Amino acid sequence: MLSGEYLSGVGFLHTPEPGVISTRSFMQLNSMDMFSGLAHWRISQYFSSVEALAFKLSPQDNVRNEQLSSLARFFASLPPFGFNCRVVNIFLEDFEEGVDLQFLTSIMAQLHRTGCVDFRIQSSYLAKPARFDVPPTDVDNVFTHNMERLFIHSPAIFSASLMPWFIGTLVLGATLTSVDVLSVGLGPLEWAAILPGVFLPFLRELRLVGVDLPTLIAFLHRHSSLLAIYLDGLRLTDDPQVFRLSLTLPRLRTIEGDEWQILCFLQSLAPLESQDLLTVSFRDDYSMAAKPLEPFDTDACLRSFSLLTELVGESYLTLYFNFTNLRRFSTFSEDRTSNSPNSCPERYLRVDRMEINIFGQSQSDCTALLENCIEWTPLFSRIKVLRIWVGEMMLTDDARQGYLQRLSLSLPETTISLV
Repeated sequence: MLSGEYLSGVGFLHTPEPGVISTRSFMQLNSMDMFSGLAHWRISQYFSSVEALAFKLSPQDNVRNEQLSSLARFFASLPPFGFNCRVVNIFLEDFEEGVDLQFLTSIMAQLHRTGCVDFRIQSSYLAKPARFDVPPTDVDNVFTHNMERLFIHSPAIFSASLMPWFIGTLVLGATLTSVDVLSVGLGPLEWAAILPGVFLPFLRELRLVGVDLPTLIAFLHRHSSLLAIYLDGLRLTDDPQVFRLSLTLPRLRTIEGDEWQILCFLQSLAPLESQDLLTVSFRDDYSMAAKPLEPFDTDACLRSFSLLTELVGESYLTLYFNFTNLRRFSTFSEDRTSNSPNSCPERYLRVDRMEINIFGQSQSDCTALLENCIEWTPLFSRIKVLRIWVGEMMLTDDARQGYLQRLSLSLPETTISLV
């Protein structure tokens, strides 16, 4: 029988009170000792199912390969189709050298044995390309699974070695409720080939970086139960036929993306019949983090407002905005006195809550953006709650109180906070 003292020493056990030895419900493994200890823990009297396992791999290639080998042996030792761990997270640490796909593929081939319902794999920022990419000889070696949430934040998954696993996981994803593919790696042609063969009856949340709008719309026509769509990396189109498809998503509650992504998606959307709150978040494209920010497109945003007045009717909205010194919105506060809804659509929106995050690089940037907010927000005649986040160090207490008083005078029936 293996020593509980050894397993405690490497982090698998803890003592919540004197005389009591317990397995942790959440464990993060990062040292070689912990990865080596997996085999001992597996055959010990203390082995039991855990809620979550997080594996943070070394950036050093030789150490990482040893860790992956230990992890592959651990997964292979688990009984198939059991519920050994609900959450599995793998962080590759591949900023110095790309991961060896021969080792990573052996992990993915055994992942189903964990019985996880939540799987996330993530690479470092600006990860190095994966190495030793050899297409598998047995492309049918993909097992059924019970995953509900799939997070692919690593370009290594789009290698020839692992694409069969990825596609098979989607095709067999009868239990998936959330699919989040944030890594760049697949383009419109690849998604157009993959998605027609995928049906996810319980899908609620979706992000597919690299998909184009026609392919996305066609996919969503078969997934009307969607609650949230994240448009990062969406490839836009000028094809007018796309905007005549009248996509019906009666349960949709959340839309996030940049101004043009949101506008193009709304143009394809049929009016929402539900009276439930819709949240729309205008922000940067998270898949473009390595590129300079584009200026905020006020024209696309205003056109989105006009469409929202038609799509949600008298229902309330929650609106989120992220503004930086590179994403100014000065044209929001231009003179738009026409009574036309297209000229000033803000007046026709019922906003339950608006949150504005200001991320200036200096105090002057923040105050300039805040001045624009003070001119713009009164155009929304029906806001219940307004929250503006500026940052503790960017405003003095006196300046904060002065801005708050000006906002309160222009929106007397709105609950306002400036933090």
